[in-house]
Amino acid sequence: MAKIGEIKEMIRALGAWDTFRKNHPKFPEFIEAAREAGVQEGTILTITVETPEGKKIESNLEVKESDMDFLKLTRYLN
Repeated sequence: MAKIGEIKEMIRALGAWDTFRKNHPKFPEFIEAAREAGVQEGTILTITVETPEGKKIESNLEVKESDMDFLKLTRYLN
């Protein structure tokens, strides 16, 4: 059973997601398009971060079968 503090943090996270979604409306559309394209085990996800100064860092991951439950939950965030 979830504790009160955990529930408050989940509610806060959902509020933060709502603000993020309003600030960046194309991001949820991108996530939905990626899901519709068929993200599945073996898919490579690449993330690039570029600072205002132009410094770039990049990483990637290969989706594992155990990642799929989490990725399926993201549909409820849109």
